[in-house]
Amino acid sequence: MSAAIKRTWGVALAVIITVGWGSAGSATMISFNATGGSTMGTSHTAGAPGVNVANWNDMAASTWAGTYSGSIDDPLVSDGSTATGTNLSWSFNGHNGVGAAGSDDARMYASAWDVWGSATITVTDIPYSVYNVHVYVQDSALGATHDPRGGGIAANGVNRALNMFNNSGEFVQYFESTDLGPYSATSPISPKASYVRMSGLNGTLTLTLSEGAPQHRLRFAGFQIEEVPEPGTFLLAVFGIPPLLLVRLRRRVRDRR
Repeated sequence: MSAAIKRTWGVALAVIITVGWGSAGSATMISFNATGGSTMGTSHTAGAPGVNVANWNDMAASTWAGTYSGSIDDPLVSDGSTATGTNLSWSFNGHNGVGAAGSDDARMYASAWDVWGSATITVTDIPYSVYNVHVYVQDSALGATHDPRGGGIAANGVNRALNMFNNSGEFVQYFESTDLGPYSATSPISPKASYVRMSGLNGTLTLTLSEGAPQHRLRFAGFQIEEVPEPGTFLLAVFGIPPLLLVRLRRRVRDRR
């Protein structure tokens, strides 16, 4: 192989790495915080490893207890843009709870909705063809007399179950539950966790939260819709760029003759 061809393939490889990795790292997400007191807004960053971002949308529930419903149109995206046309709506019975906010992650967990029975959250016109969902659940704020607490979380037919930590509503660390459920009050899920992740979803998001049993209520802190980047850009880099560079090289060689 000639030195010129080697240089061409070296350039092609560099472009593939830059374009492919850049595309994979450019994913955006839409983040929502269930607020009963502390709010996230645009400046605070929170989320599990890999999805820790700013520009959260606050889902306000102002009264202490009752039946909640509300909606958000055109929510903020993590890059500061707006998801025009996207709509979030929610409905549940319960009350809001407020913990002591410290770090930004603790702030996101500090306010939560204490779900009685079940809660339904719907997001329409999501700007992603494929997406992942991360759902965050606060630690139990009722102490050991109500431990364990937890329940089931479902998104578009994907089911997870979660047993909450018993730390009086204080954020400790991100621990993911991969348990498929269903939640059992008599045989609680172990180990305990603070969030679940459901991957490869598409279309309208229907998120359902269900308490495991009376006094096993989920304390819902928020959720994120994470974009799964389209593979097209990377495939173009792999299959399209090297041939184009080779054609250019051959033209140069021909013109020199």
